[in-house]
Parts: sequence; C-alpha cells; structure tokens
Amino acid sequence: MTPELRQDYLKTLGIPEFLCLANEHDKVTTTRVECLVIETEQEHSFCHSGQSHDLLEKMLSAIGLSMNDITCVCATNTTLSSIIESNPSKAILIMDKTLKLTAENAFITFHPREIINNPALKRGAWEVLKEVKKCLK
Repeated sequence: MTPELRQDYLKTLGIPEFLCLANEHDKVTTTRVECLVIETEQEHSFCHSGQSHDLLEKMLSAIGLSMNDITCVCATNTTLSSIIESNPSKAILIMDKTLKLTAENAFITFHPREIINNPALKRGAWEVLKEVKKCLK
C-alpha cells in the first residue's frame, strides 16, 4: 500500500494517523521481481492452485525460476500498461495471445490451460520460455 493510499484510508475511516503505528510491513518497496506473468483468463487462473498453476510452476522451473521469483496478475488490454508500471520486473511473460505489448522485455505465449488442452502447443511455449531465460541473464 502506498503512503498516499494509506492516508486516504485513514482519512476516510476518520482515524488519526498518529494512532496507526507504521511497521515494516507498511513500507512500500519497488523491488523488481524477475518476471511478471500476466493472464486474462479467470476461470482456470494460474494465480490459484490447480492444473494451470502446476503447469506454470513446471514451465518456470524449466528456466530456473520459482514462484517466489514472479508476480502473477490478471490484465486486460486497457489495464495492461498500468499493471506493468506498478509491477516492475526484468521480464514480462504474457500468457494470452489476445494481449498485445511491444516491449523489449515482453514475451507472449500460450496460457497453461491452452497447453493442457492442446499439448502440441508445448514446443512453441518452450521457445518463448528460452527467450525469457536469455532476457533474465
């Protein structure tokens, strides 16, 4: 939570700021994660446990990343820019062919659910993952 947002909440709730002690968890960090992973799909989201999450975890581990190295988010074409701006990362992996982004560190591939339903897509996804790995070096 940003300090500005925190102040807005306190003001809205009528709580004087001096009553709320700041702690380490309230501090905003702009730490860059290794990879921002973006999807549009909600029903079989890889942000939650399930087959899509498990496959994403395997795909990332194949290029040396763990779930701790990434941030998973859902986006639309209209929210994509703001999400990327508020989640700094070395690489951006968009797992939905309907989202479009032209950036040097952005890569687009298939959603894990699509790969589960069509294993022939694995090869194309692997080629993209290898490019992500190069970007992270």
